[in-house]
Amino acid sequence: MFFELPGSRPIRRGLKSVFAAPSASDETIKVEGWPEVHRRRLFIMKGRITHADGTPAAEATAELMLAK
Repeated sequence: MFFELPGSRPIRRGLKSVFAAPSASDETIKVEGWPEVHRRRLFIMKGRITHADGTPAAEATAELMLAK
């Protein structure tokens, strides 16, 4: 993980998920995740799941703090 620092561990500060549409178990989906903000010890990560046709299935935001 890009936020691993010696002697530190990430602690989840918050998590928000929004589900827009269900996916069938045999359906092909695309899963993406990326860092949105990095300020000192704060990291805000975002992610999304989309169906094969590009329609959104879910979105998520997580806030992580590095603890010593």
